[in-house]
Amino acid sequence: MEFKELWKLGKENGIQQIENEWKEVLDLVTEKDTVIEIGSYSGGSTFTLAEKAKEVISIEPKDRWSVGSYENIKKFTANSKDCVEEVKEYLGRRKANVLIIDGDHSEKGVLTDYELYLPLVKKGGAIIFHDIVDSADHRRQLCYVSKAWEKIKEGKDVLEIIDNPTQNWAGLGVIFKD
Repeated sequence: MEFKELWKLGKENGIQQIENEWKEVLDLVTEKDTVIEIGSYSGGSTFTLAEKAKEVISIEPKDRWSVGSYENIKKFTANSKDCVEEVKEYLGRRKANVLIIDGDHSEKGVLTDYELYLPLVKKGGAIIFHDIVDSADHRRQLCYVSKAWEKIKEGKDVLEIIDNPTQNWAGLGVIFKD
């Protein structure tokens, strides 16, 4: 499926991303990949990932959407901290190629998700953080992903995907597991 179609699918299902930034994320995903997505909101991003990846493991505390016809989505309706053992059990010996952290946006929440789920990612796999832009809008919403991102990226080669340097939300940070 071409990106324009993927974006339309995402928009129809409430995707909470910036179009150009999400395109770059989807370019990192292949048909062989297993993706863990922490924070799927209404499923818009999950459905676009499911069109690209072999499998998507979605973790979202609220049951806002249904898997429908997607056989390659495994949905965990729980807080990421509460279901990490279930996700490990589900994966067995397999590891994810991509981990997207877009759940609890507090500094501690992001750092905890990173620590808990990093062992489930294969060497060389991409770990993607959403909402890395530090802005007054983010701070008003108690979104402190930027603080966690500053700590996580220290001393690492990173990719920062920010559509517009003056934007007041979003931004994606990517590191690759050593």
